[in-house]
Amino acid sequence: MNGPKHLCADSDGNILIADTDNHRVLRYDPKTETSSLVAGTKKGSAGFDGPSENMELFQPHGVQISQKGELFITDSFNNRILKIVK
Repeated sequence: MNGPKHLCADSDGNILIADTDNHRVLRYDPKTETSSLVAGTKKGSAGFDGPSENMELFQPHGVQISQKGELFITDSFNNRILKIVK
């Protein structure tokens, strides 16, 4: 990671992390001690109409899971808040 800024837990006990300077959001599974990409491929603003794994972010600073299981990402330098529903 490079500049992690914020984290939250999902209903399964996974930790979602805003990896700000790598322009991505990761999911860390403490049971298996592995991480996987949730969103963000590189610095930019494209790809938000497709799979979250293919979207570009520009310094995401916050992540939050709603009671419905939706993931919200504050994409700081793109001046937007994204909602990811899976």
